[in-house]
Amino acid sequence: MQGCIHSFQSLGTVDGPGVRAVVFMQGCPLPCACCHNPDTWECREADATDHAELAQRILRLYPYIKDGGVTFSGGECMLYPDYIAELASLCSGYKTHVMTAHTHVVWNNDFSASDGVVHHNSGAVCGTWWW
Repeated sequence: MQGCIHSFQSLGTVDGPGVRAVVFMQGCPLPCACCHNPDTWECREADATDHAELAQRILRLYPYIKDGGVTFSGGECMLYPDYIAELASLCSGYKTHVMTAHTHVVWNNDFSASDGVVHHNSGAVCGTWWW
């Protein structure tokens, strides 16, 4: 399974609790005036990354992120709900806290809290809908 990845931060301390791997997804349907990452809006095929390859990259960091986890941000990470669910599944045996930071503009009703992913609505926090 492929997902468009903008960038990968190996030891983030801002995007969720603890030390985390942060995956910035590429693509977003909103041109928010307050966006911290406008360079993530366009999705390019050149950014496509296989989910198993990304899982290996994340799990190499396990000794450092075991008390933190993984955050999927963007762009709009919920453009890729199946990709994120698959990655969460691959990381689940490691008891890794997986969180999404998204705007709820794109949502998949099949993607729920039972999938082991904590959802964080960053759109309301940054004021996306008020611009």
